[in-house]
Amino acid sequence: MLSPRSKAETTVSLGIDDFHGLNTRVTDNTVTSINHMYINQSFTGDADGLSIIMGGDNTTSNRASALGRDGYGTGTSMFGFNTSADNQNAWFDGSYIKVGNSSGQMLVDYMIINNTDQDFKYRILNLDIRREPGQTNPVSWQHLYLTGTNAYPSTMMKGSSAAAGTELQNLKVIGSNTINDGINNVGVSIAEKIDGTAWIAAGDGASFRIKIIGGTGSAQIDNFVVQGTLVPIPEPSAFAFISGILLMIKILTRQRTK
Repeated sequence: MLSPRSKAETTVSLGIDDFHGLNTRVTDNTVTSINHMYINQSFTGDADGLSIIMGGDNTTSNRASALGRDGYGTGTSMFGFNTSADNQNAWFDGSYIKVGNSSGQMLVDYMIINNTDQDFKYRILNLDIRREPGQTNPVSWQHLYLTGTNAYPSTMMKGSSAAAGTELQNLKVIGSNTINDGINNVGVSIAEKIDGTAWIAAGDGASFRIKIIGGTGSAQIDNFVVQGTLVPIPEPSAFAFISGILLMIKILTRQRTK
């Protein structure tokens, strides 16, 4: 029998960094600048059973959302850096998501899939957004929740548990800010932005969108990390045990007050 919910939570970190290497939307091996992206990354260890899908566009069956927005694909160009290691700095690893060129290419969808037997508490999103120095666009970003369709289900609950929560509304903004020149380190506390605890139940998945705003200026997304907690689901016998303890405490309390 599993212990009550609070005893055995496991913190996990799901990171994607080698976007170009993981991108399977390569249709021509001679193409070095891919204009579409599809990544389906599974994780091991404590995160076994969790995966992230990114992009996919509307020609990919198992995409990140009903639309599967995929930015402008992935890239490895220097994008404003010269060949000097000092100018590249530690952030630049030559593999990133491209955004820009048209309005639809300013959107990147991703989906967290929970194929474990535990509920997933989504806590933190981290990523970097880079705007080339001297450019005026893009100007800001938003992180949005996407409700699902029959073909592409998506459910993230807000509440004390996955079972007791209510689903977030479509296009709920879960974090936003301006984009400045150079590297913008983005950190989003999911609980703070929705004013509650976010849950993806065992066997479910939830879709999200990163929206880059302001003209169609080029930018990069890199160092994408989702952090959360896997929470065991008490078996019915565990609930009965807890209920019995609470009932006993109530009876004893009444007896003492007589």
